[in-house]
Amino acid sequence: MAKRGVIERELEEAERKAIDTLAAQMRTKLKIAKKATPEEIVAAIGKFIDAVRAKKRPTPRDADTRMGLGALWGEQLRAKTKWTWVHLTYPEGFKSFALVPKDRHCACFPLNDIPDQMSVKRKWDHTTILLFNMCVARKTPETEAKSYTPFG
Repeated sequence: MAKRGVIERELEEAERKAIDTLAAQMRTKLKIAKKATPEEIVAAIGKFIDAVRAKKRPTPRDADTRMGLGALWGEQLRAKTKWTWVHLTYPEGFKSFALVPKDRHCACFPLNDIPDQMSVKRKWDHTTILLFNMCVARKTPETEAKSYTPFG
C-alpha cells in the first residue's frame, strides 16, 4: 500500500492480453513496420493525433482505436523504460491501468491520456512525444517512492 492510500494490483491475464491485442490492432491500422523502433512508433502515434487535431482525419469514436493508441504508446514506453503495467485505485475514486517505474514515484495513464490528446478543444499542443521522451530520459516528477504521482 502506498503512502497516499493508492492501491496497486497486477494485471489479470485477460487484461494483459487485451492491452497486447489493442496495441497490435493499432500497429496494423497505422501500418507500422515490424522493425520500427519505439521512437518511430510514438512518432506515428503523434502524426495520427496531429491529423485528428488538424481535422485531416476524423476523431475516432470507437473505443478500440482510442484505447489502442494508448495501449500501443504504453507498450513503447514499457519497452524503453522497463516500467510495469498495473491497475491503480486512488483514494479519490479514480482507477485505471497505468505504467509505473520500479520505485512507483510516478504513474502514466496512457489508456486515458493518449485518447485525450486528440481533443480538438484543447488549446495547447499534444504532449504525446514529449511525455514519452521525458519518461525515457527519466525527467519525471521528483517525488518520493510509492507516491504514484500522476504524470502526463
